[in-house]
Amino acid sequence: MIHSFTQSGDASVLALGDSLTIEDAAELRSVIAEALAAATHLVLDLAGVPTADLCCLQLFCSAHRTAVRSGKTLELRNVGEAFANGTEEAGYARQESCLDGPYAGCLWIEQAGEASGGIQE
Repeated sequence: MIHSFTQSGDASVLALGDSLTIEDAAELRSVIAEALAAATHLVLDLAGVPTADLCCLQLFCSAHRTAVRSGKTLELRNVGEAFANGTEEAGYARQESCLDGPYAGCLWIEQAGEASGGIQE
């Protein structure tokens, strides 16, 4: 799995590359956890990720929940069409939040070009 991490103050960007599959899950989990520990606002830049399998989508979702519950933000940026289509086919596209109360929001909601803590192109 190809990745790079850059930090500027509390904001950080974790750029990921190549297709993400179950074989990458353990490393992906570790890399995201380290990035979340170092940042208040984490952007996962998916410009180099054409597709991700269900296991990696679940990791993104879990990381988002962890971030929100820790008072942090996590968003996806530079999501390609193939990745977005795969996310929708896997059943992750949402119209409303998957989290309640003070944790409201969802990584997969996209609204008029802006994300609700989630996808940005």
